[in-house]
Amino acid sequence: MSEKAPKIVVSTRSCTVVSGDIKVDVHIYRFEHSSDWSLQLVNKESNSVVWLEPFESEEAAWEEFEEGVREIGLENLLNPEEPTVH
Repeated sequence: MSEKAPKIVVSTRSCTVVSGDIKVDVHIYRFEHSSDWSLQLVNKESNSVVWLEPFESEEAAWEEFEEGVREIGLENLLNPEEPTVH
């Protein structure tokens, strides 16, 4: 008997953000039976940045994204000079 893959719940906060010539898909999601939310950014070349630490809510994940854009900019969130763990 094979196990079913867990269902993924996608946040209504997930969206596409465009700033100048930069386009990023913001994915906020969790597994169906989990309360922890994940944050992932994907650019037009399908490169992604994933935060390793979970968030308590989809709003907290969105706020982390917005704070990063304000502090270092969208391009730097996608292309950090040095690898970082979020």
